[in-house]
Amino acid sequence: MTRFPRYALLLAAVALVAIAVSPGLAQVAVKEAGQGGQPVKPFEPQYLYVPGYWQLSQPNVQKEIELLPEQIEKLEALGKKYYDEQREDYKAYGDWSKLTAEERTAKYKEMMEKSKKRNAEVRAEAEKILLPHQIQALQDLNLRSYGQYMLMQPNVMQAVGLTEE
Repeated sequence: MTRFPRYALLLAAVALVAIAVSPGLAQVAVKEAGQGGQPVKPFEPQYLYVPGYWQLSQPNVQKEIELLPEQIEKLEALGKKYYDEQREDYKAYGDWSKLTAEERTAKYKEMMEKSKKRNAEVRAEAEKILLPHQIQALQDLNLRSYGQYMLMQPNVMQAVGLTEE
């Protein structure tokens, strides 16, 4: 049986450390360089989100419905306000793990009601910013996007004359 020289054992230890550290170093390099060598930007939330009109954040939809730059600015401000209020509400509910099942259910119902009310308010504000033909175009987009699922919405059922029969 031959003995390994001492430097071989040291060399094996250094190789193991290098293998263990290399994925972490690669991740740091990717974070600093970003994709294509571009610096990585911190996460920025999408503020052009309006409940019921999520398509407004898409440039092709903005062009199709002829959204004006002033409207985009107003909708972004409205979306930011909505985002901030929603975020504050979620923070206010605290640590759910400390609540009992009944308390969680009650908080969830309260949160959903508050969110539903806010969504309706924000949507109404957005409809004040949009022109009637833009609202109609967005509703048409929703209908095309969701198709059969839209037929389960009471307002759509009424608009197309669909009954329970």
